[in-house]
Amino acid sequence: STARRDQSMRRLVDSVNAAYVDAVRRRDVAAAAALYAPDAVLHAPRRRPIDGHAAIRARLAAWLPTATLQDAQVTTERVHGDDAEVVATGRYAYAVRDGRRARADRGTWLLAMRREADGGWRIVRDVSASADPAGAGG
Repeated sequence: STARRDQSMRRLVDSVNAAYVDAVRRRDVAAAAALYAPDAVLHAPRRRPIDGHAAIRARLAAWLPTATLQDAQVTTERVHGDDAEVVATGRYAYAVRDGRRARADRGTWLLAMRREADGGWRIVRDVSASADPAGAGG
């Protein structure tokens, strides 16, 4: 049924978001990077797009070792898709300390995911938009 498929897609998106938050909390660069497809593009607030798995991994490797995630809420609002591709939107809020600097941000996100040849789902587009014009992107 459509309701069951929608529920299944929402669980998928929520599990990917939870895995990302968990990887950040553990400062696990490999686990966070593994969520992205080879051709993924990451769009963070007030930054140029980061294009490709290697560049995303490098960005995570530069940031995560000094980051302490203090709070994170990720809420899924809408999910569309099928057995091959899923697009979801929602809201986020987080507080993080990197080094001695504390930052917090909130806003909206869009995630596009694709089922890969190995059957696993990977992020192909990760777009976040800050609700705070002066907020700092992670």
